[in-house]
Amino acid sequence: YTHSETLGWKFKPNAEVLFEDIYGAGEFVQPIKINSKGLRDYEYDYEKPPNTFRILMMGNSIAAGLEVPLEDTFENILEKRLNSGNKKYEVINLAVRAYSPQQEFILLQEEGMKYNPDLVILNFYPGHDFRSITKSPLFKIENGDLKRTDYAQPVKLIRIRGFLSGNSALFNLVSRLKTESR
Repeated sequence: YTHSETLGWKFKPNAEVLFEDIYGAGEFVQPIKINSKGLRDYEYDYEKPPNTFRILMMGNSIAAGLEVPLEDTFENILEKRLNSGNKKYEVINLAVRAYSPQQEFILLQEEGMKYNPDLVILNFYPGHDFRSITKSPLFKIENGDLKRTDYAQPVKLIRIRGFLSGNSALFNLVSRLKTESR
């Protein structure tokens, strides 16, 4: 990941990492490659090829599919199945792990619309997304209107959490215990 002023974090373009399950159960170890535009997907030009129907997939960790090989993500399986007919389809994955619907909306505005999509699919996970909508530091409701907030303070907290996550076994143990107690 890398810092983003508007999103908090995003995938780092051209990054290559080994993604392992965070609980140490050895359930998966997956090499991950992020493309040049910061997406966990194959390379796609912004310019849509002629006679192509383009679908954008938005979402969080489930849609990002970091636990499986890129060709086994449901977006790429969908693209392969759609392309078994005469029409050309591209299914582009803009999902990022731990994103809220608010971040997905901002990413759609900042990056997704550059692809000139014909269809945008939001993969919404009720177990996470309903809670993240009400707790998001990105927006607030003011006089009945949705307003962007000053995101500077939450970004500092995200940076601290990211540092602790990568450098503190105690932080990760406490996080795991907190998750298991839910």
